Amino acid sequence: MSYDWKRDVKWRPGFQDRREKRDFWSRSITWFTLAGWVIMVSVLVIFDKAKPTQESFFDRFHHVERVTTWNDSLVQSLFIMMIVGFLLGIVGLIINYRRNRRQKDHISVSLILLSLVSLLGILIFLLN
Repeated sequence: MSYDWKRDVKWRPGFQDRREKRDFWSRSITWFTLAGWVIMVSVLVIFDKAKPTQESFFDRFHHVERVTTWNDSLVQSLFIMMIVGFLLGIVGLIINYRRNRRQKDHISVSLILLSLVSLLGILIFLLN
């Protein structure tokens, strides 16, 4: 069975599809997604370091002093990283939307989730 390129080109009839391999922009979508999720995993690690420690049985028993406030410098870093993650997701979605012309092209669900998670983190930070 041969490949019918006419079936995949939906935005302009008679246009010859010259994309034989992934170009710079379609590869950049993958890089935006990867970079955004690396930032989100980093946010989770930094979040764990920034939050106050919870008191345990051994802390009470041995009268250990613990940190009871958030680390403000790490919280500021989290906010900046969330903004960067959101911008990466939005720019990636814009590129993805502009490249979505063939039937086998798709909108990246990962970029949508990245943008929503980042936006949620930004809103939580701003509302607290």
